Amino acid sequence: MIISRPLLPVDPLSLEAIETDCLVLGSGVAGLRAAIAAGSKKGEVVVATKGALSEGATDWAQGGVAAALAPGDSVASHQADTARVGLGLSDPRAVEILTREGPALVLELVDWGAQFDVKDGTFETVREGGHSAPRVLHALGDATGHEIERTLIRRVRQVPSLTILEHLFAIDLIVEGGRCLGALCWSPPGLLRVIWARATVIATGGAGQLYRETTNPAVATGDGPAMAYRAGAALTDIEFMQFHPTTLYVAGASRMLISEAARGEGGVLRNRAGEPFMEKVHPAGGLAPRDVVSRAILEEMRRTGETHVFLDLTHLGIKMLARRFPRIRQVCASFGIDIARDWIPVRPSAHYFLGGVRADFDGRTDVEGLYACGEAACVGIHGANRLASN
Repeated sequence: MIISRPLLPVDPLSLEAIETDCLVLGSGVAGLRAAIAAGSKKGEVVVATKGALSEGATDWAQGGVAAALAPGDSVASHQADTARVGLGLSDPRAVEILTREGPALVLELVDWGAQFDVKDGTFETVREGGHSAPRVLHALGDATGHEIERTLIRRVRQVPSLTILEHLFAIDLIVEGGRCLGALCWSPPGLLRVIWARATVIATGGAGQLYRETTNPAVATGDGPAMAYRAGAALTDIEFMQFHPTTLYVAGASRMLISEAARGEGGVLRNRAGEPFMEKVHPAGGLAPRDVVSRAILEEMRRTGETHVFLDLTHLGIKMLARRFPRIRQVCASFGIDIARDWIPVRPSAHYFLGGVRADFDGRTDVEGLYACGEAACVGIHGANRLASN
């Protein structure tokens, strides 16, 4: 039996063993949804997360989720936008599955209690960068991730065969004869746990903390793909990291993203002189794909010698801003920025890991018994660039 990293000597009394049918590492939207699916098969499921259950990138997500549900939109249009923004490197079959199955899965969340924003009896949608139509649903204005996570956590807690282990750090996968048998984990103040599992799911999220400037929470450190690689699984597309064009740039502030929906609602990118510059760069202006907008902002910063540019929402009016962007408004206000009167200082930051553990459309990796899903996995959807809110 091989654990891919040597262990320090430990007191045998501090080693504890658990057996389960399915071990899910991670508690974001991917991990929780995988756990719900596994639990529906009546097997025993363990969800292990290195922080608190809600402590991850899902809770930080603002803008929304892309699905062709709006009148006049279509799966074919969503599929074409995804492939175009992926710069020809997206897997056509993966893109087709995402765009075709997405609407039904959003409606499943609604059935489970998720409350997306509604206007005139239908889902309120906004257009984000790279989209040819307004198809991004949102919740609580700019707290979509929080609402989806709340819904999934409530659903997970209703699965009788599911155990949640918080503050449990996965050190490495356990592999014997080319098959993953579970994981070795650590929890404070020094307890080692071996979790034996018939199936292990890597759902550990992104890797933004590898970068100085990132929108990601502290737990997004790329552990899952690293463990999978040491266990013999292939990684793919790991050269691609998506940068979010607009994150708050204030001394002492975390690099909180300023949702792309803000530009979808009419926000304008300006330099310090007040000049809008995106219209010179791309026909879609501020709603160009994220890679285009990020490079344009960096070029403007180089040209002007500034450390940032500005996002102007002041013309949208205080009522609209309070309804659509309450979280952004609150955070900016804590740094003395009134988004109804002041421009928001922004610059790009590392946001979404486009590569990851190579997995097929059922989540299988190259290692028997090991699966991967969510941001830690790569099935070929995003290609070289992710369409916003996919």
